[in-house]
Amino acid sequence: MGLPQPDMFKKDYNKLLEKSLEELEILNYSEQFLEIFPDFFAKHLPVTRISLFMLDKSKTFFEHFSHKGESLPRLEPVDWNSNLVIYLKNSAKTIDFKEEKPSRVRFLAKSNPDFFDILSPDLVFPLFSLKKLYGFVAVSAPDKIRKETDAIASFFKVFGNILV
Repeated sequence: MGLPQPDMFKKDYNKLLEKSLEELEILNYSEQFLEIFPDFFAKHLPVTRISLFMLDKSKTFFEHFSHKGESLPRLEPVDWNSNLVIYLKNSAKTIDFKEEKPSRVRFLAKSNPDFFDILSPDLVFPLFSLKKLYGFVAVSAPDKIRKETDAIASFFKVFGNILV
């Protein structure tokens, strides 16, 4: 089904970052923001689906937060030892599944098949702080977003540091 598309893709990521910080300031704690993160960014990015995976408090797995309007089956947390997390930690780059070799996609999907089957992400943006992976954002998006991937990745890099 997908999310409604914004009238115009807002390319000013500084303003989006400011709005994000304002939202964080009015909430009582950052965990509230994790709950509304997908809905908040779905309004500002031209995506059909956005899901956040953040390291839990025990730092043993990545918990899933999705758009409230989506009726997704419950996803299992993504483990530190999953092929996807290991690849994100080591490469520290955005994964564009349309540009990856099919063999690599199969390898990444091997330890978390439901992540790929249910979300069908096109892009995964890692969230690092102090060179440590704290989460990642899985996005399904139209092809036109590809020209904005670097700018969105830069935004999520700054946002990840702030959130952590």
